[in-house]
Amino acid sequence: MLDTSSKHQRGPDEIELQPIQQETPRNAAQAQSIHEDTTLSRRNLLKVLAASLSFFFAGSNDGSLGALTPYILRTYNVGTEYVALM
Repeated sequence: MLDTSSKHQRGPDEIELQPIQQETPRNAAQAQSIHEDTTLSRRNLLKVLAASLSFFFAGSNDGSLGALTPYILRTYNVGTEYVALM
């Protein structure tokens, strides 16, 4: 059987902290490759613009139903349960 009470437990003031060392590029070529990885290419820019435009139209489509609900209820003489199904 294992005896867990005999393990040494450290208090919060006994913990050793190690400094974090950030890696820096060693030469200009490595720095250049890091910069190239973070730039936005033309293809990725088109993807971002297409996604933004799609989300804009999806949001305006969903938002228009709330403003049109009273007119839909009056014009088509339906209850709110049918409008909710839209």
